[in-house]
Amino acid sequence: MFTGIIESVGTVESVMPYSEGMELLIRSNDPHSDEIVLGQSVCVSGICLTVSECGEYGSIGVFVSNETMRRSRYTKFYEGASVNIEYSLTMYKGIDGHIVTGHVDGVAQCVESKPDGASTFLEFSVANESGLGRCIAPKGSIAIDGVSMTVNDVNDTDAGTNFSVNLIPYTRDTTTLGKVVTGTLVHIEVDILARYAMRAIETRVDE
Repeated sequence: MFTGIIESVGTVESVMPYSEGMELLIRSNDPHSDEIVLGQSVCVSGICLTVSECGEYGSIGVFVSNETMRRSRYTKFYEGASVNIEYSLTMYKGIDGHIVTGHVDGVAQCVESKPDGASTFLEFSVANESGLGRCIAPKGSIAIDGVSMTVNDVNDTDAGTNFSVNLIPYTRDTTTLGKVVTGTLVHIEVDILARYAMRAIETRVDE
C-alpha cells in the first residue's frame, strides 16, 4: 500500500528482458534507499513491484511480470529513464495523499499541457474501451505515474473521457510529471473505492 506521495526520482540503470518478463535495476537518489530490504514493495511510476535485489549506493532490482507489462506502458522503462519512487506505507508514515495500491488500471494520454499561474494545467484522456472514465470524478483522487493528484474536471466525449489536474510547482519539480507534454502516455490508478463501487454495480442482479 502507498500514498501517492513520491519520495524520490530514480534512474533506470539497466533493463534485462526475459520471455516471462523483464528485470530492472534502478538507482534512487533517496538517502534512505540503503534501508530497503529484499521482498519489500516499492512503487515505480505507479506500479507496485517487489525488490529482488539490493545493490550498492541505493540501487534496487525489481522484476516486471508479463501481466504487469500487459497492463502498463512498460516501454517507458528504458536505460536512463527517470521514474517516480515511493516505498511502501508503514505504521509510522502519515497518509498525506490517498490510498494507492500500485495496481495500474490502464494508460492515459496527455492531450493538453499549459501554464496556469504558477502551476501547470494537464488534461488527459482515457479511451471508452478501458471503462475507466466511469471511475473518475471531479474532486476525486487519481494516481498518475504513482503521483497522488486531485481531479479538477471530467468531460465525456465520443472517444472516451477527459480529465484535468493542476500540477503545483513542488510536484512539477520533484516528480516526472514535470516532463509530461501533449502526447505523453502515463499510468493511472483510479480511486480504490470507485473501482469496487463500479464492480458492484456491474455485477448487481436485480430482484
